[in-house]
Amino acid sequence: MRTDVPPAIRGLVGGQAQPYTAFLKRLNLRNISIQAIIDSHAKARGKIHNTLPPRHMWGNIRNTLLALDKVASRLRAPVKDVVSVYRSPAYNASCPGARSHSYHMRNNAIDFRFAASPRQVAAVARQLRAEGVFKGGVGRYSGFVHIDTRGTNVDW
Repeated sequence: MRTDVPPAIRGLVGGQAQPYTAFLKRLNLRNISIQAIIDSHAKARGKIHNTLPPRHMWGNIRNTLLALDKVASRLRAPVKDVVSVYRSPAYNASCPGARSHSYHMRNNAIDFRFAASPRQVAAVARQLRAEGVFKGGVGRYSGFVHIDTRGTNVDW
Protein backbone atom coordinates (compact mmCIF):
# COMPACT_ATOMS: atom_id res chain seq x y z
CA MET A 1 0.00 0.00 0.00
CA ARG A 2 1.20 3.51 -0.76
CA THR A 3 2.59 5.36 2.23
CA ASP A 4 1.72 8.85 0.89
CA VAL A 5 -2.00 8.14 1.35
CA PRO A 6 -3.38 9.70 4.54
CA PRO A 7 -4.00 7.15 7.32
CA ALA A 8 -7.79 7.59 7.25
CA ILE A 9 -7.91 6.89 3.53
CA ARG A 10 -5.59 3.88 3.92
CA GLY A 11 -8.02 2.55 6.52
CA LEU A 12 -10.95 3.08 4.21
CA VAL A 13 -9.30 1.59 1.17
CA GLY A 14 -7.38 -1.20 2.80
CA GLY A 15 -9.62 -2.14 5.67
CA GLN A 16 -13.29 -1.91 6.31
CA ALA A 17 -14.69 0.23 3.48
CA GLN A 18 -16.19 -2.68 1.54
CA PRO A 19 -17.80 -4.45 4.52
CA TYR A 20 -19.08 -1.13 5.90
CA THR A 21 -20.52 -0.26 2.49
CA ALA A 22 -22.25 -3.67 2.40
CA PHE A 23 -23.68 -3.00 5.88
CA LEU A 24 -25.03 0.39 4.74
CA LYS A 25 -26.52 -1.10 1.57
CA ARG A 26 -28.49 -3.59 3.67
CA LEU A 27 -30.33 -0.63 5.22
CA ASN A 28 -32.04 -0.04 1.84
CA LEU A 29 -31.79 3.73 2.10
CA ARG A 30 -33.72 5.41 -0.71
CA ASN A 31 -32.69 9.03 -0.30
CA ILE A 32 -29.12 8.98 1.03
CA SER A 33 -26.07 8.19 -1.06
CA ILE A 34 -23.94 5.43 0.46
CA GLN A 35 -20.93 7.09 -1.13
CA ALA A 36 -21.74 10.38 0.64
CA ILE A 37 -21.80 8.54 3.97
CA ILE A 38 -18.48 6.84 3.26
CA ASP A 39 -16.93 10.12 2.04
CA SER A 40 -17.88 11.87 5.27
CA HIS A 41 -15.56 9.49 7.12
CA ALA A 42 -12.61 10.36 4.88
CA LYS A 43 -12.46 14.04 5.85
CA ALA A 44 -9.49 15.72 7.47
CA ARG A 45 -8.93 18.84 9.54
CA GLY A 46 -5.30 19.76 9.09
CA LYS A 47 -3.26 16.65 9.85
CA ILE A 48 -6.11 14.99 11.77
CA HIS A 49 -7.95 12.45 9.61
CA ASN A 50 -11.30 10.94 10.43
CA THR A 51 -11.90 7.19 10.11
CA LEU A 52 -14.69 4.73 9.66
CA PRO A 53 -16.38 3.80 12.93
CA PRO A 54 -15.09 0.73 14.74
CA ARG A 55 -16.99 -2.35 13.59
CA HIS A 56 -18.73 -2.80 16.95
CA MET A 57 -20.35 0.64 16.45
CA TRP A 58 -21.69 0.09 12.94
CA GLY A 59 -25.20 -0.77 14.09
CA ASN A 60 -25.44 2.43 16.14
CA ILE A 61 -26.09 4.52 13.01
CA ARG A 62 -28.94 2.36 11.72
CA ASN A 63 -31.87 4.16 13.38
CA THR A 64 -30.40 7.59 12.67
CA LEU A 65 -29.99 6.85 8.97
CA LEU A 66 -33.47 5.36 8.75
CA ALA A 67 -34.90 8.48 10.43
CA LEU A 68 -32.99 10.71 8.01
CA ASP A 69 -34.27 8.66 5.08
CA LYS A 70 -37.83 9.33 6.30
CA VAL A 71 -37.07 13.05 6.59
CA ALA A 72 -35.95 12.97 2.96
CA SER A 73 -39.08 11.08 1.92
CA ARG A 74 -41.28 13.61 3.69
CA LEU A 75 -39.40 16.45 1.99
CA ARG A 76 -39.57 14.55 -1.31
CA ALA A 77 -35.89 15.29 -1.87
CA PRO A 78 -32.65 13.35 -1.52
CA VAL A 79 -30.05 14.35 1.03
CA LYS A 80 -27.85 16.91 -0.71
CA ASP A 81 -24.76 16.54 1.46
CA VAL A 82 -23.64 14.41 4.40
CA VAL A 83 -21.54 16.74 6.52
CA SER A 84 -20.59 14.41 9.35
CA VAL A 85 -21.51 10.97 10.68
CA TYR A 86 -18.98 9.11 12.84
CA ARG A 87 -16.11 11.19 14.21
CA SER A 88 -13.06 9.57 15.74
CA PRO A 89 -12.16 11.11 19.11
CA ALA A 90 -9.15 12.94 17.63
CA TYR A 91 -11.15 14.23 14.67
CA ASN A 92 -14.03 15.31 16.93
CA ALA A 93 -11.59 17.25 19.13
CA SER A 94 -10.44 19.16 16.04
CA CYS A 95 -13.98 20.24 15.07
CA PRO A 96 -14.88 23.74 16.27
CA GLY A 97 -17.87 23.65 18.60
CA ALA A 98 -17.96 19.84 18.85
CA ARG A 99 -18.91 18.49 22.26
CA SER A 100 -16.39 16.27 24.01
CA HIS A 101 -19.05 13.56 24.42
CA SER A 102 -20.57 14.02 20.96
CA TYR A 103 -23.03 11.42 19.72
CA HIS A 104 -20.99 11.47 16.51
CA MET A 105 -18.26 9.60 18.43
CA ARG A 106 -20.86 6.92 19.24
CA ASN A 107 -21.85 6.67 15.57
CA ASN A 108 -25.47 7.57 16.11
CA ALA A 109 -25.57 11.18 14.89
CA ILE A 110 -25.53 12.74 11.46
CA ASP A 111 -25.17 16.31 10.18
CA PHE A 112 -26.63 16.86 6.71
CA ARG A 113 -27.93 19.34 4.15
CA PHE A 114 -30.90 19.43 1.84
CA ALA A 115 -31.70 21.94 -0.88
CA ALA A 116 -34.40 23.17 1.55
CA SER A 117 -33.63 25.58 4.39
CA PRO A 118 -32.34 24.14 7.68
CA ARG A 119 -35.42 25.63 9.39
CA GLN A 120 -37.77 23.63 7.13
CA VAL A 121 -35.69 20.44 7.43
CA ALA A 122 -35.51 20.66 11.23
CA ALA A 123 -39.28 21.23 11.39
CA VAL A 124 -39.88 18.06 9.37
CA ALA A 125 -37.44 16.08 11.55
CA ARG A 126 -39.20 17.30 14.70
CA GLN A 127 -42.59 16.42 13.23
CA LEU A 128 -41.44 12.87 12.43
CA ARG A 129 -39.96 12.58 15.90
CA ALA A 130 -43.31 13.68 17.40
CA GLU A 131 -44.96 10.95 15.31
CA GLY A 132 -42.69 8.38 16.98
CA VAL A 133 -40.38 7.70 14.05
CA PHE A 134 -37.34 8.17 16.32
CA LYS A 135 -36.29 9.45 19.74
CA GLY A 136 -33.37 11.81 19.82
CA GLY A 137 -31.91 15.19 19.16
CA VAL A 138 -32.66 17.65 16.40
CA GLY A 139 -30.32 20.60 16.04
CA ARG A 140 -30.68 23.38 13.53
CA TYR A 141 -27.60 25.27 12.46
CA SER A 142 -27.27 28.01 9.85
CA GLY A 143 -26.01 25.66 7.13
CA PHE A 144 -27.08 22.16 8.16
CA VAL A 145 -29.25 20.06 10.46
CA HIS A 146 -28.20 17.45 13.02
CA ILE A 147 -30.23 14.44 14.12
CA ASP A 148 -29.28 11.68 16.49
CA THR A 149 -30.98 8.74 18.14
CA ARG A 150 -29.83 9.21 21.72
CA GLY A 151 -33.15 7.91 23.09
CA THR A 152 -34.35 11.17 24.63
CA ASN A 153 -35.78 14.14 22.75
CA VAL A 154 -33.84 17.38 22.78
CA ASP A 155 -33.77 20.43 20.51
CA TRP A 156 -31.33 23.21 19.83
